[in-house]
Amino acid sequence: MVEQFTAGYLTGQLLVAMPSMRDPRFTRTVIFMCAHNADGAMGLVLNRLVGSLTFPDLLAQLGIERPPLGRDIRVHFGGPVDTGRGFVLHTADYCE
Repeated sequence: MVEQFTAGYLTGQLLVAMPSMRDPRFTRTVIFMCAHNADGAMGLVLNRLVGSLTFPDLLAQLGIERPPLGRDIRVHFGGPVDTGRGFVLHTADYCE
């Protein structure tokens, strides 16, 4: 659950890079801010698909069995800074 918005912090908000953004990690990027507080920030890139990796391929690489009626889930770059972790961003109505 997303923390309640606190003045001065951006948790739960979308950041949209301005066209003048020159940092290639953030150029033309939309980021959902999962956490932002006095200790730091963590966000997920929403608009950069990993073109060569499918969700079933990702599950196979991780040794996870694919559900029999798995949906067509798109895999996105999550970074842009720490690319060694994986996260799932979903609606509040998600259930296993």
